[in-house]
Amino acid sequence: MYPWLLKSYQLLQNSLESGSLHHAIIFYGKQGVGKSRLVAQLSQALLCQTSKTIGCGQCKSCQLYLAGSHPDFYLIEPEGQIGVDDIREATNKLSASSHLMQAKVLVIHNAHKMTVAAANSLLKTLEEPTKDTYLFLLTDKMDKLLPTIKSRCQKNLIEVSQQQQVADWLEQEQLVADPALVSLYWSRPLYLQQLLSDQDANVLKQLPQDIELLKQRAMSSDAFANKYAEHLELSLEWMQLFLKQQMQTIPDEQHDKFWQCYQSLIETSSRMHQTGINKPLLFTSFVTSLQNTLSTSSW
Repeated sequence: MYPWLLKSYQLLQNSLESGSLHHAIIFYGKQGVGKSRLVAQLSQALLCQTSKTIGCGQCKSCQLYLAGSHPDFYLIEPEGQIGVDDIREATNKLSASSHLMQAKVLVIHNAHKMTVAAANSLLKTLEEPTKDTYLFLLTDKMDKLLPTIKSRCQKNLIEVSQQQQVADWLEQEQLVADPALVSLYWSRPLYLQQLLSDQDANVLKQLPQDIELLKQRAMSSDAFANKYAEHLELSLEWMQLFLKQQMQTIPDEQHDKFWQCYQSLIETSSRMHQTGINKPLLFTSFVTSLQNTLSTSSW
């Protein structure tokens, strides 16, 4: 169990021991915080034949679960939308008797991807679950879940409370991270771990010095954009951190100019997700704007 999840899991264990675990829980939090790991451990504990609070790993039920073949564990892990047929198939299985006379568990990843019809189809099971049935919904977009779904579930925010926890964990994992990178991604530690393991992303370590070259016009906006073309969204995240840091130290008379540039960055990042957008052109346009802002500043 990741160190930042221990407190959350302890609370869930307390509910398991007292028999008060809610039958429907939304686990929400940023992508890369570890929601899937937490729910996997909770699911195994519910299905375990020998322990109430943590899967033993040895009983028949645990062995089936770890092998991905437990007959009372159902998983919806969509690539696209979750349709009404996906939900109906899962809820029909939940309404049947347990194969191993234990709990039945349904886990829905990216629950915000349910269509309206799918979400409505889930309501009856949320309102009238069969005995020992548990539904766990995972999302990093809580605002996109229907109010009718949220009102019928317990909400459990999963987050990292201290940056130092992540720094210590990275050291234990023998991963070396630039402090700026940890500062940017400490609330998404598993994403940070993946990033540090991605050799292609190492080019981002050169971004601070390239921003300095951009300011001095020793590097053109086109050259900058081409260099980071394969990491557009990551580069935008790094530049977001950079501008935040600059706004803390720049003279007051330059703050409005940097604030406008920061707002442009947020808009650019948002537009990157639009269908049919020319991402390289959009990125180059922002870099040109950034260069104009930096070259006329005194930081």
